[in-house]
Amino acid sequence: MDVKIIKSAKIYQGRFLSFFRDDIILKKKVKAIREYMDHPPAVGIIPFIDKDTIVMVEQYRYANDLVSLEIPAGKVNRQEELKKGALREMEEEIGYTAAMSDLIPFYTYTPAISYSREKLTLFIARNLKKTDQNPDEDEMIKVKIFKLNQIEEMIKKNKIMDSKTVMAILLYQMLKSRNLTFSGGHEREKRYES
Repeated sequence: MDVKIIKSAKIYQGRFLSFFRDDIILKKKVKAIREYMDHPPAVGIIPFIDKDTIVMVEQYRYANDLVSLEIPAGKVNRQEELKKGALREMEEEIGYTAAMSDLIPFYTYTPAISYSREKLTLFIARNLKKTDQNPDEDEMIKVKIFKLNQIEEMIKKNKIMDSKTVMAILLYQMLKSRNLTFSGGHEREKRYES
């Protein structure tokens, strides 16, 4: 798209989020303002204990003041490969790990495309090995284990509201039911460097 940036200003810098306001000129000489958030890349993992049993996390989400059932997920650290970030998050949140070859990326998407630069890569983890759960100090997490069909029922009944979890489970089921390959874009092996 032919967009000219007149002025870009960082209006807020948090611990890991930055907010920007850009004055731009669009292709037809129309002036506009765009506000957006810069967020590090993130990962979400569907960790399979067996072919239809998944480890989930239940955690309190302050912004919406609710307890949410989710797949393990989190931000990727600077200079960290996405797969390594996924393994770290899985071990921290649920106390399981897997070999790199058993961690399969299957989709990368933008959770809030209109106002955020975040990209989230979804993985499937198989052949899990039990380790110790080590959540961040400020995370209130409970590990929960469910059959895949139980999770689908909770999604149907609107009991799971986390978009990455809903998307990951439904996309996984769609690909599996159509015998499609679990593969995605080239970005998933890049390191987070900005």
